[in-house]
Amino acid sequence: MKTKNHTTRHNVIGHWDSDKVGLPIFNYTGQIPYQVTTKDGEKITYPEDPWFILGNYGITSFVHTSGIFDLYTLRRAWGRINVATNKTPATQASIIIDTKEYKLSGLNSPIACNAKKEFGTGFANFMLQIIKEISCERTIATVPSQRINTGEPALLITIKLTNTGNKTKNIQYSESILANYQMVNEKRISYKALSKVNTNYVIASFETQTDKTITKPSKEEASSYDFYPPKLFIKGDNDAVYNAIDNQDNTSTVSAQNIFNLKSGETKTLQFVIGFTYDNVSLDKISKSIFSKGKKDTKFRIAWKNILPDFSYQKNKIIKREQYWNAYVLEASANYNDYFEETFIPQGMTYDYKWGLNAVARDHLHYSLPANYFNPDLSKSIIRFVLKQMNPNGYFHYNVNGYGYAVPNLWNPSDLQLHVFWAVAEYLEKTQDYGFLKEETVFYPKRIKYSGSVLEKLKVAFDYLNDEIGVGPHGLVKMLNADWNDQIWNEQPITIYYPTAESHYNASMAIVVLKQLIVELKKASNNPEFTNEKEAIDSLVERISIYREQQLNAFIKDLGNRNFAKRAYYNETLSMGDEHMHIESQLYTLMIDEIPLEQRLKIVEEVTKRLSKNEVLGVRTTETKVSDTFEAGTHENGGIWQYVQGMYALGLLHVDVAKADAIIEKMSFANFAKNYPEYWPGQWTGGDCVNSNLAKHPGLVSNNGSMYMKFPTYCAHIHSWPLVYQFKKKELLEDKKAAI
Repeated sequence: MKTKNHTTRHNVIGHWDSDKVGLPIFNYTGQIPYQVTTKDGEKITYPEDPWFILGNYGITSFVHTSGIFDLYTLRRAWGRINVATNKTPATQASIIIDTKEYKLSGLNSPIACNAKKEFGTGFANFMLQIIKEISCERTIATVPSQRINTGEPALLITIKLTNTGNKTKNIQYSESILANYQMVNEKRISYKALSKVNTNYVIASFETQTDKTITKPSKEEASSYDFYPPKLFIKGDNDAVYNAIDNQDNTSTVSAQNIFNLKSGETKTLQFVIGFTYDNVSLDKISKSIFSKGKKDTKFRIAWKNILPDFSYQKNKIIKREQYWNAYVLEASANYNDYFEETFIPQGMTYDYKWGLNAVARDHLHYSLPANYFNPDLSKSIIRFVLKQMNPNGYFHYNVNGYGYAVPNLWNPSDLQLHVFWAVAEYLEKTQDYGFLKEETVFYPKRIKYSGSVLEKLKVAFDYLNDEIGVGPHGLVKMLNADWNDQIWNEQPITIYYPTAESHYNASMAIVVLKQLIVELKKASNNPEFTNEKEAIDSLVERISIYREQQLNAFIKDLGNRNFAKRAYYNETLSMGDEHMHIESQLYTLMIDEIPLEQRLKIVEEVTKRLSKNEVLGVRTTETKVSDTFEAGTHENGGIWQYVQGMYALGLLHVDVAKADAIIEKMSFANFAKNYPEYWPGQWTGGDCVNSNLAKHPGLVSNNGSMYMKFPTYCAHIHSWPLVYQFKKKELLEDKKAAI
């Protein structure tokens, strides 16, 4: 496909295809370096070398369209293992043919920029024409994890060199990587790389460098800092030779090379394993396993096909393709964390890839919802990961950074316990694994060595909701300093109204999720295996039922005959969302069966008129801008949030399936590409929030007023919620069919 000039408004950056096992591939055809301007001629400073995710539970890698790649680890803390410097790229592939050297990766390589590029589920493939007679296929791939808490933290690089000329060529092929470990967004600790060449591999370890005021913790102790980073290694096939250079800037360049003659008409295959390890023993184990699997299938097609859900039932080809892709990205994003000893799916984006935080519990629990349908063990591990962050009083820290380190910070949202109730209820409903309620997990921090069963933690979380968060003057769940919306206090001063503020979002969510939790707890109570726990379960159910009834009555009284719910109360008389609509408080309201269907349909009409008119990507958060903190149409100030869209679609399933389908269609990558073909974030992944038509530049990923993303623009929300919707819609249709 011929690529148009990328400084024009309507360019083509790629198209979708399928591989030999029917999984999706994105063929990137855009120019490199990538550049684009808005329709009014303003240059967008999006990253000029777009990225695609590869990964398993042991490694996260972002492969760029130029063929370089970044390695991330989250086993101990969010760390980048091969950070590029001004002098040295993160990785480099090169070849010497006879006596002339050619760069095969990077923005400064014409060969790499002009290559044919395919990015699939678990692999990136580059077809490079080096010279007229010599072509190269370079494939970078990851092996999927087969079960939670496992994952081979390495990439397999396969090189196929073909000589179509009539003369033998002397070849020297090299793969190199810069050993430069940095914690994501941590400035007070640095690392010096020290390399060592062995007969069968080359390895670089990292020596910690910091000031003497910072105490070095034990390996098991929670810490903001990672004093025990992994070791980076390269291991090639039997003929590889190794080299390492310790640079003056505390980095090391390590490489593996093959030297051979390539005869006329001959094709030769080379393979390299690049990854990281915490000991040299696992290095050999990792390499042997990957080489063994990679000899049979260099892209691990069958392995990925086997671990992804089966969407063959889906008749809509675009939906099917995106379902497979979304499930893949969630699997590739998931990481094992050593402190909590669980595998979870990070949100990505700013929290993880820019700030190095594991935040926030609600987001992680959201990603357990689709996993219930295709990887229940992962879903359970995600829930345990969150439960292990619960304090004995039911409180959750907003984020964890470094190695399992959590301290009180500015954010103390009032909705986190509600998301625990929802995630546990959904898991129980989908799996019927009621034994999970008896499973013990530690409270945070784990050094206190105090644990409780899931059932006990549900009680503690409810106590926190009921006693600590409490209710306000109207009987609705209080706000504290945030609910889902971190910027909810932009209109009024928090110090004045903190004691009395109430959240309609919290109240409506409590009504919906507690109803589902009550149903599942009653099933457990009636299970003979819970004889000893029956009294405790029944007591909890009774308390939750009374609480839910109180919230339901208060919410319905407040709603009255209005066409949409208010957003919040600051005190007994001052409210938010009286005249101008906010989407958050409508999401769960659509799911409250006690509200007449006619009234819920009127809410949908108001959303359509006030929040989605002229919006090609979906539903924005607010009818009009609410503050000057952010530009109108961005972030919480009228931006389009993927979580909000997904929840709105789930709410619509209760009242209007056709309108729900329309929202999910607007969320799709296919729809984004149709409306914004020149913006690459949005065509195979995207941010947590995208600018609405209220903004100066609709369609851009919201980023504090900037149009520049220096970190991977990957967010699990855009992949998770369309999956949740399709799974739940399938259930709904099956239930209706069964009823007939």
